[in-house]
Amino acid sequence: YSEEERHKIEWSIGAIVNGDSKRIQKFIVFYGHPKSGKSTIINIIEKLFDGYCSSFDAKGLTSNNDLFSTEFIKDNPLVAIQQDGDLSRIEDNTRLNSIVSHEKIMVNEKFKSKYQIRPHTFLYMATNQPVRITDSKSGVIRRLIDVVPSGNRIPVKEYNKLVKDIKFELG
Repeated sequence: YSEEERHKIEWSIGAIVNGDSKRIQKFIVFYGHPKSGKSTIINIIEKLFDGYCSSFDAKGLTSNNDLFSTEFIKDNPLVAIQQDGDLSRIEDNTRLNSIVSHEKIMVNEKFKSKYQIRPHTFLYMATNQPVRITDSKSGVIRRLIDVVPSGNRIPVKEYNKLVKDIKFELG
């Protein structure tokens, strides 16, 4: 990642660590070609917040058909991740905006009654598809932070060693 893009990543991690992410109305989308490092950085973020992570389905959140798309926030995780998401066709951004804005939303879990929760979750998503925002007045525009890999690659042997050593370097 370029220095500017790396700064976005580090800023978001710092915001989660110091508690500011509970007030910040932003989410990060890693957008780039396959094998460009998106999953690698998301895996690192997942390891940093092990036990405080959940996974989500961005397409379900922005679709009118997924009744249980908010179930992932039932335990109000600090971080929610989608490794390979798709926001190329947003039907309805209401739930996504509400989660990112930390507004009270209805959680619909299978076999349970609906209930309200105020999520404090910071969302990370990786995608190979560009995010398509159809409504120019959508809150998604001001809440989305896009992070694009530089395309520079590390030689395979060095990459494998770095990935192996991540668990010792998280601090």
